[in-house]
Order: sequence, then C-alpha cells, then structure tokens
Amino acid sequence: MTAAIRKSRTYALLLAMQTLAIIVLITGALPIYLTILALPGHQVDLPQSPVMLIASILLFHCAYWFRLTRVPIAVRGQNLFLSHVVLFVSRLSFIFGAAFFGLIAFRHLPSLGQGIDTVKLTLRLGAAIVVLFSMYCYSAELERLGQAIRPPSGD
Repeated sequence: MTAAIRKSRTYALLLAMQTLAIIVLITGALPIYLTILALPGHQVDLPQSPVMLIASILLFHCAYWFRLTRVPIAVRGQNLFLSHVVLFVSRLSFIFGAAFFGLIAFRHLPSLGQGIDTVKLTLRLGAAIVVLFSMYCYSAELERLGQAIRPPSGD
C-alpha cells in the first residue's frame, strides 16, 4: 500500500469518526433542546445521562485535533458540485450549534427565576459552549475539505 493511499484512508477514517461523533452529539442534544424550548426559564433536568454526549465530544476532539495536527487532507480529485455540497453541509452543521446556543442565551437565561442552582447552571453553560465549539470545529473541518476538493476557478 502506498503512502498516499494510507494517508487517504487515515484521513477518511478520522473524518468518519468526527462525523459519527457529531451525529451522536446532535441526536443526543435534541431532547435537551426540546426540553429547554418547552420550559424556558425553568432549570430542567437532563432527559438522559450525559455519558454519551461527553463520550462523543471526547471522540470528536481526539479525532479532530489528531487529524488537524498530524494528518493532511487527502483528496484524490476535484469536483465542483461535491465541493458545494460539502461547504453547504459545513454551514448547516454550525447552524445546529448556533440554534442551540441562541435558545439558551436569548430565550432561556433571561427567563430564569429565583431558586436556581448556580453550580449546575454554570456547568451546563460550559457544556453548551463546548458543544458550540465542537460544532464550529466540525464546520471548519468540512470547510477545509470543501476547499480542497474545489477545482481552481477559471475567473
């Protein structure tokens, strides 16, 4: 197996790991999003254990930072249409994180009343920022891939 094929497979595996982790993160965060949407201003209990969400964030960042620092983007060809699709998915992926953060910051927090657990609130805000950062990193990864497969413009 040549070095180029090995690099290409390593890149594909790391991108698949990142994508799987983000899918788990989005599907795991959806019930939390819906609960906060239904009960703005109330300190809600998590509808599920956060273990899967934490594991997906850890998996994502391990794969992301390893890829970013040690594995170059390995693409075999250029395709204008595929480039546009990847760039579109890049923007769309960040919209999910931004919508979640926007719900918390602009709808939920201003409505919070008395008797909230500030430690729990601080931890959850930290977690929301980590989720948003993870979504940004994934969006940036797809952006780099989309640019790499984009053919040179004839402009």
